[in-house]
Amino acid sequence: MEHHGLWQQISASNSYRYHDHRIHWMSNDRPAVVAQDPSRPHLIKNWTIGLLVDGTPVTVAGTLSWAPSGSVAPYWFLGSLCVVLAIAFAVVMVVEDRRNKAINGGPRPKKDAMEVWEDLHRRVP
Repeated sequence: MEHHGLWQQISASNSYRYHDHRIHWMSNDRPAVVAQDPSRPHLIKNWTIGLLVDGTPVTVAGTLSWAPSGSVAPYWFLGSLCVVLAIAFAVVMVVEDRRNKAINGGPRPKKDAMEVWEDLHRRVP
């Protein structure tokens, strides 16, 4: 007598997710083809898994591929640019405040960021 295992219903749904270790890379090391050139996409292997669906044999097929990640350089550049612009804007506001104090002889009502921006654009030819 063959023993096919005991099945237990876990859901009334008509779908189920299953993680099969035969269809992904299990090693901590990269596949040899990827280790040679990790900057390009590679086909690691084609795979098939045989199943029974309502007593009918079926085959699920797929591929395991390597897709290199993109460069993070553009994000570092944009982040650095934002930091530089924020510092430059803060310096302009401090200089503007000191200039106004020197010209007016005392404290002046604070400008919001939009007013400083508009003043800067009025001065630029």
